[in-house]
Amino acid sequence: GDPYAIEPSHTYTGSVGAVYVAQLTVYGAFGWSDTDTYTVQIFSPIQGVMRDVAIDDGLWYLHKETNRYRSGGLPFADWQTGGYGVAETASAIQAFQVQGHRPGGDPWEDPYVEDVQRGWNTLFTHSVVDPMTVQSAGDPDGDGDGVGVGIYVDYNHSIYEAGLAMMALASTGSPNRVAHTGPPIYVRGQTYYSITQDMADWFAWGQNDSGVARGGWRYQPNSGESDNSNTQFPVL
Repeated sequence: GDPYAIEPSHTYTGSVGAVYVAQLTVYGAFGWSDTDTYTVQIFSPIQGVMRDVAIDDGLWYLHKETNRYRSGGLPFADWQTGGYGVAETASAIQAFQVQGHRPGGDPWEDPYVEDVQRGWNTLFTHSVVDPMTVQSAGDPDGDGDGVGVGIYVDYNHSIYEAGLAMMALASTGSPNRVAHTGPPIYVRGQTYYSITQDMADWFAWGQNDSGVARGGWRYQPNSGESDNSNTQFPVL
């Protein structure tokens, strides 16, 4: 079976508030074994509890659907089902992170941490570095390094994809963590904080500076057009 999806089932009965400690032991082919525990508590099926159960079920589904692989000695993962791999993978990562499963956690205690770490290795490989220039509305290069960074697969939808990637990057809670993949100098080896700043610079550079489109974005940077379906992503 799938070693990432160990899911035996057991029904616990008892009064509300009762606490049980489940114990799982895994045995290997060469005589080794490892044991861990999981605390279970019985709650009344009120709205908040059922909401949390639904979230747990959703995250477990994403965990089981993770496409894991290795390349160049590094672990990768994605959740790509269509043509917008960055958008899909960033959205899955965001779902884990907003529930506290962040890349700086311990993957030995939280299996979702490994999923997130692998996902970031994948996302950073899709980074695109663009030189920054002074524009009519000012200088978009907030950190003065001369570049901005977009993360996307499809240039024709780059604002949409990079917006979702930057939202997830801002939710990592790991500003000092270092990227292990992506273009050298500006992504690989840089902190998440530095990459986030360069993404903010990229969006400032790609914002429309004049006419009726001023202040907004469309599908590509500096398109000369704006609509709210795209503009929402850099803003968020």
